[in-house]
Amino acid sequence: MNASTTEGVMMFTNATIENITVTTTAAMPDPRDILIMQCFMMESPSDKSECLLDLLLEKIPPKDPESQQLEDAAAVIMRYVSPVIILLGLCMNLLTFLVLTMTKMWTMSSSVYLAAICVSDTLNLMITLMRFWIIEMWNIDFRNSHVVLCKAGAFLAYYLAHISAWLLVAVSLERVLMVGWPLQVKRLCTHRNAWIAVGVILLLFLLLNGHLFWLQGPFRTHPIKELEQIIFLDHECYTHHYR
Repeated sequence: MNASTTEGVMMFTNATIENITVTTTAAMPDPRDILIMQCFMMESPSDKSECLLDLLLEKIPPKDPESQQLEDAAAVIMRYVSPVIILLGLCMNLLTFLVLTMTKMWTMSSSVYLAAICVSDTLNLMITLMRFWIIEMWNIDFRNSHVVLCKAGAFLAYYLAHISAWLLVAVSLERVLMVGWPLQVKRLCTHRNAWIAVGVILLLFLLLNGHLFWLQGPFRTHPIKELEQIIFLDHECYTHHYR
């Protein structure tokens, strides 16, 4: 047997061994697939969700130091600055509301808008910022306790923010009327018209944000085909599903 024939036999043998290795490797199941199957075999839905979530978190790469520092700084701000903002906001809004409603300023139509803003901002502080602070401090979310709180909490978070912004728009429009049409101010800028404007704003954004009562809610049972389609916990309150 000459050298070229020997080399050809060796190349054929190596290629055959590689094919056998590839075939054998392809035939072996992925260990992660086995773990996923074991998760699906669990009877308890909560155990199943936690098992799948653990597998998903293993695929997430570790955070870089800069991102971790930013998250730590945000957590410190949320933990220690939020209660200060909440207390100051409650006190200032209460004082402003009392000044607007219990003094001669109440005769001005703009006081109606400003008093309504005090109420909406106070509720927004209590429902939105205080919720995030409680989550940061004790990892408790009131939205997860009941489906009604889940829907109402999401609705009020958007609703209060919208009406606060548009009440400020109403105040600005009243200022425009006073500057541009000063002779019409006494006829247009009245308490009655201010209350009507506030009512229209409340009703308008009630209709615009009402869809959250249908779209917002706890997760339901869905078929899971891949690890990336995990529905995290059955009781968590979200508007949409993560995919």
